[in-house]
Amino acid sequence: MVQKLFVRYLYTPEGIRKGKWLLIWERASAQWYLREIRQGSYLESTISVDDPWIVTPGLFNLHCHLDLSFTKGKIRPQSGMLNFLLQVYHARKQYKGSIEIPVQQALKAAFHSGTQMIVDIAAAFLSPSIKLHTPIATHTCIELIALSEEDYFNRKASLEKFYEAYQGLSVTISPHAPYSVCPQALAAHSQWVQHHGGVQSIHCLESKEEVEAFACYNDFIHFKNKVASVFPPHPVTYLIQFWKVPKTLPVLFVHLLQANHDTIAQLLEHYNAYFVLCPRSNAFIQGQVPKWEIWQHYLDRTGLGTDSLASNVDLNLWNEVRFLLRQGWCLTTQQALDLVLKTGIQLFSKSHRVGLWQPNTRRGALAIHRSLRKKPIRIF
Repeated sequence: MVQKLFVRYLYTPEGIRKGKWLLIWERASAQWYLREIRQGSYLESTISVDDPWIVTPGLFNLHCHLDLSFTKGKIRPQSGMLNFLLQVYHARKQYKGSIEIPVQQALKAAFHSGTQMIVDIAAAFLSPSIKLHTPIATHTCIELIALSEEDYFNRKASLEKFYEAYQGLSVTISPHAPYSVCPQALAAHSQWVQHHGGVQSIHCLESKEEVEAFACYNDFIHFKNKVASVFPPHPVTYLIQFWKVPKTLPVLFVHLLQANHDTIAQLLEHYNAYFVLCPRSNAFIQGQVPKWEIWQHYLDRTGLGTDSLASNVDLNLWNEVRFLLRQGWCLTTQQALDLVLKTGIQLFSKSHRVGLWQPNTRRGALAIHRSLRKKPIRIF
């Protein structure tokens, strides 16, 4: 079966292009074809997608915890970061069912809402077959959590076993957050990533509790006593001191609710930094959202994530855009589309066959209304 679309407006990271294209999807060969029409008219049998609709690739969810899909509806909102983490910990301990069925359901819903790729932050093992048999492309960041050097060496074997099981898929090991990885583990991971690579993802400056913990050495950071003499008073300076990854390696810094221009400048100076905001999750956990007055200056290196169903009602990435608009973000149409597409295309398009109008690209095309407030329509 061959599906054809006549397209007037097409998204590219360089801008929304106006023209005449025939977008063809051959289901049997799973191939895209994009043909520019220079003369004559398009075939009458095709479907026309015209202004005010813009045709885009599927969207990039740059931060999600799929293995927490079973927690949907189980966590209290606006309880603060520490209480949220404790609730998730207890939910994991108490849950006796399979975590894989909720994950499969979440992936299916995400695909139908327009997602083409997910960066999955994994703390619990999921069968690789789940990610092999979903139409959504994935990049898995296995979470490194180690509160002491001993803790790191105790966990190292299981982390490497998890990593080996995912060979053939896009996978790496990434630190969870500054407050959950001790200096010795960060230094060891710096050596590991020199050899193995992979786009990194790390929670950073997510809450006031995190910043205060570093400033006061409080009990939120359990490894403080081992390193107090050399302990930097801020999460970002802590990372810069102990986590030294190649400047060529992309790093997704996630949440950044407590970031300001100075801390963002530090991250850009020391890392190949990209930024991922999860506004609905932030509102759920802490009753706060990213500030437009800050992030309007960094949109060219910023994407969006949904975080998990522990802190969100769905994994619909376009709902993050609509939420930001309701919160007063003054996004143009191009800026809104860039937030859900541009960073993902820059980092993953070639390696994952996503986000490009080329043959051998994964299925996924949407029509998005210029007003940004209507539900996107999945085309292919």
